[in-house]
Formats: sequence, structure tokens, C-alpha cells
Amino acid sequence: MYFYFRNVVDNKSGYTSFVVDIALTALVLNTAWELLHGLLYGGYQYTWDHISMCLIAAVTDMLTTLIMLFGFGLFYKNIFWSLKLNLSKILLIILTGGTGTVLLERRHSNGPLGIR
Repeated sequence: MYFYFRNVVDNKSGYTSFVVDIALTALVLNTAWELLHGLLYGGYQYTWDHISMCLIAAVTDMLTTLIMLFGFGLFYKNIFWSLKLNLSKILLIILTGGTGTVLLERRHSNGPLGIR
């Protein structure tokens, strides 16, 4: 989808910077989140084994963010849709991202709710 939108936009270098900025921001924020909430999971320790799993989860979350960016770009027929947020777009992001997050966290947790 990156290349699809790259062929559509006029400012290709601006587009690439936009996508890279979103990817890096998502990676940094998701890495922090994964490391901070790790203690909610039974048996979590700040060892390389657990930290590396958090990094993998953060990369997965970043890719999910990019999939949502491109998916909504197709839906709105504009890759820069996120630059003009309104309440309906925010609610749609929360609904789709939140549902996916809850389902994935539930799937990968190690307890009835994954929280000790």
C-alpha cells in the first residue's frame, strides 16, 4: 500500500517523511507502552527474553498502525486523512484499533484475563 499511495501523491518525499514519522512515533510509543504494562502479566521480568518480546510486540503494533493508516487512506481516498481529524474519524480509530488490541491482548495473555 505504501507504493500505491506513493504513485498517487504529488509530493513523494513529503509522503515518505509522513509515513516514516508515523512509523517511528508508533514504534517509540508502543515500545514504551509494552515495557510499562509488562508488569501486569504474570511472571514478567525486565530480562532480555521479556524485553525482546515487548520489542516484537511494539513492531507488530507499529505495523498495525501502518495498516490502519493505509486502510483508512483507501477508505477516505486520501492518505493524509489523519491530518484532518474529526470526532467520527477519532471514534472509528478507537473502535477498530481498540477492538483489534483487545482481541490480540486476550489471545496472547496467560490467564483468564491475562492480568494478575
